[in-house]
Amino acid sequence: MIDDDRFKTYLISYHHEGAQWNLELPARSYKDARARLQKLPSAWIDGELVMSVPASLGFLARVVAVLRNALRRRP
Repeated sequence: MIDDDRFKTYLISYHHEGAQWNLELPARSYKDARARLQKLPSAWIDGELVMSVPASLGFLARVVAVLRNALRRRP
């Protein structure tokens, strides 16, 4: 999530396989949210979120991320 006062969080809903699903979309305004939503058909998946480390942990957050990434790269 973007921690910036210029962005609001808009809630996006869609249907898939008979169920309703929701996403959070950061945008500056409702008009900006609509424009961003129009771009989603050309979006792609970067990967699976496996851990979320609060940025408020500062240096510790970086250490945890580096260690976890290093361990995941090992065969």
